[in-house]
Amino acid sequence: MSDFAKGFRLHALDGETYDGALFPSGRGVIADHPERGFSTVAISMDAISEKFPGCRIEWDGDEPDNVA
Repeated sequence: MSDFAKGFRLHALDGETYDGALFPSGRGVIADHPERGFSTVAISMDAISEKFPGCRIEWDGDEPDNVA
């Protein structure tokens, strides 16, 4: 397990993009919209994908990953 949070970018189906971080425990996820000031916290990436159906998750330093 990493000692650091892992950054990601969530691409919603409506074209909006949100920045986020997944913490080492896997339980704390924050997604932030830089222009709107929107933030949310979820217990997992699965919970985030439930709120943003069909979103695409782009991990920092990795190839994009689709999350349904």
